[in-house]
Amino acid sequence: MGKSLSPFGPLLIVLTAILWSLDGFLRTSLYTLPPILVSFWEHLLGLGLILPFFWRTRHELKKLTYADWGPVFFIGVIASSVAVILYTYALTQINFINFSIVVLLQQTQPIWAVLIAGLVLKEKITRHFLLLAAVAMAGVYLIVFPDMRPNLDTGTGTALAGFLALLAAASWGSATSFGKLILHKVSFGTLAFLRFSIAAVFSLLLFATFSAFQTLTGASDVFGRSHELSQFVSLTPEQMGALAMIVLITGAAAMLLYYRGLKHTPARVATICELAWPASSLIIGIVFFKNSFTVSQIIGIVILLGSMLVISRTQKDSAVPVEGEVVGAIGKK
Repeated sequence: MGKSLSPFGPLLIVLTAILWSLDGFLRTSLYTLPPILVSFWEHLLGLGLILPFFWRTRHELKKLTYADWGPVFFIGVIASSVAVILYTYALTQINFINFSIVVLLQQTQPIWAVLIAGLVLKEKITRHFLLLAAVAMAGVYLIVFPDMRPNLDTGTGTALAGFLALLAAASWGSATSFGKLILHKVSFGTLAFLRFSIAAVFSLLLFATFSAFQTLTGASDVFGRSHELSQFVSLTPEQMGALAMIVLITGAAAMLLYYRGLKHTPARVATICELAWPASSLIIGIVFFKNSFTVSQIIGIVILLGSMLVISRTQKDSAVPVEGEVVGAIGKK
């Protein structure tokens, strides 16, 4: 059965996209925190929201075999904890100011999802897709290197931020493929619980490891950030509020709105509506942070978003209407 057309569906997706764009803005107050600590609190708070939904489906854990736990841990560690850490580190490289660049590079997630699906699920990768992916990466190049020359001098942090942002996008994109291996056995709520719980534990262990390294070596920091256990209880009310808003507004609330909107929106229309995410991020950056872009960066933005629009529409048109959308949403930030 096809989706029923409703004007409220597209509006909900646009609203969801706008909520996603607030993520980078909300993280500005987390600038002094180590990204690993941000990942821990983000997943721990999210786990509290997911737990009630998981409790009703907890019996599904028995369905998972030893082989299934590999993809589950990959989603929790790489596609969740590591992705958030890389994303937050990318924002720190540009002082959380020109965050629009980091958000724009997240639009490459479908590329990584398809490439990883080809490796993991042996899905066919067409020449048409590879051509569009190459065009999209040309847009990425113009955004990261506005003078159109490879400049790895990270004095401004743009090149390093772009590299970390692409790694984050690839990490989130991988969740789609590995999620397909698990969602035929358990519900989305069960997988979400496993994802957030594993991510929270991994982030905690990684932070403790870095903290122990600092203590034993006398180093002042690791990767440019101090990791002291006292930081767990030294968060300011503003920082806790920002973390709560990230989980509630750009996480759980956005996910619910997105699923509800998809039920009443054709895939082609939904893809266009999702462009409100990078568009609103650009507006926020220009209005609140006085961001500016060179002519080559503007051309790169148009190339990237245009090619990703075509790729996303092509992939959604070939996906299973309901299950495909749920699986695809796993990799969304």
